[in-house]
Amino acid sequence: MNPRMIWIVFRKEMLDIIRDRRTLIFMILLPLLLIPLLMNLISSFTISSAKNIAAQDSIVAVVGAEYAPGLVGFLREDQLEKDTTTDDPLVVESLSQVNSFLRIRTDVESVSRGAELIREKEIQAVVKIPEGFQQDLAAKRPTSIQIHFLSTNDRSEKAYERLRRSLNYYHDEYLVKQRLEEKGETFALIQPFETSPQDLAEPQERAGEVFGRILPYLVILMTFGGAVFPAISLAAGEKEQKTLETLLASPARRTELVSGKFMVIAATGFISAVLSLVGLYYGMTFGEMGDRMREVFSLQMDTTSIVMAVLLVIPLAVVFAGLLLTISVFARSYREAQSYIAPLNIAIILPAFASFLPGVELNYTLSLVPVVNVSLVLKEILSGKALEVLHFYGLTFISTLVIAALAIWLCAKMFSNEKAIFKI
Repeated sequence: MNPRMIWIVFRKEMLDIIRDRRTLIFMILLPLLLIPLLMNLISSFTISSAKNIAAQDSIVAVVGAEYAPGLVGFLREDQLEKDTTTDDPLVVESLSQVNSFLRIRTDVESVSRGAELIREKEIQAVVKIPEGFQQDLAAKRPTSIQIHFLSTNDRSEKAYERLRRSLNYYHDEYLVKQRLEEKGETFALIQPFETSPQDLAEPQERAGEVFGRILPYLVILMTFGGAVFPAISLAAGEKEQKTLETLLASPARRTELVSGKFMVIAATGFISAVLSLVGLYYGMTFGEMGDRMREVFSLQMDTTSIVMAVLLVIPLAVVFAGLLLTISVFARSYREAQSYIAPLNIAIILPAFASFLPGVELNYTLSLVPVVNVSLVLKEILSGKALEVLHFYGLTFISTLVIAALAIWLCAKMFSNEKAIFKI
């Protein structure tokens, strides 16, 4: 093969791809503009919704209030006032404690009626106090209180959290404390020791939990997605436009033609992944969560991790380029190539999801499984364990290179098949 000829084909195909507006949109505009915009919108909407829910009081119906006047009186009293040192509702709630955000109703006659009101969004939860509750407490007999809420409703779930915290406070500070004082004892009687968790994870490892699961999945999908359009355009698209025959009549050999096209597809997949990650970074480091996310990125993205991750994406892009170009050459038209690639997209998503699966740990066997190995190795690298998994990294890199070589060979074989190229 003539390297100069391959370069000429590569330059020609790359210029054609860049001139196409659809390529610029999918490869540059979407990663650098749409992803940051979406991340900003999602982040702003999530924080805004959380603040909106935290700022609202929870309306709670108590059924059987007459059986526990002391408890209902406690829930009704704002004895722990809302903190007013900040305008942030999330901070206000965390500082105000227990029943400051509870509003009690005692006019609901039954739990079934309360459940209807919850679904109608008039109230957020129902507390059912059993008959004889006060007598059971006085006799020191076990009893229970039911909390009815709707877990699919955010405000109802928030009401449950507030109720549970308030009832636990009443349980400990009023009932248990009173019984202990009657016996002349303290909490040490029922709580002989406390646990003190000591996290051995380094800051980089903790930050890695933020990125170690989702980033490998995104990198793989972005690499694949960035290569799809050029692959279809450079083979099936040229067949449909009747320009492939002109290219085949040029002095370049088939292997040189396929090498040039192949390099363009791999390059666009790689560039798309890199630009998407750049867009993701800027999208996550702006807005209200920007300072926190910049701190996480600074802990996580050291030079070694970045270099190792980038190097591993290169053979992955080559694998995708070979598979996609082979399919594109086999297809008769642009639309047919799209229909063939759709199932392949699903086949890529499933193994890429390996980084999300709990309990799936990298080993020698998984280091040989295509796509799964890249997903798991990237997960470990982004968790700050690059040097610890160096042997798995080498095995994954070599196995991916072998698969990439097979993909190139298959692609060249298909490109040499006259029936496949001139199929109508």
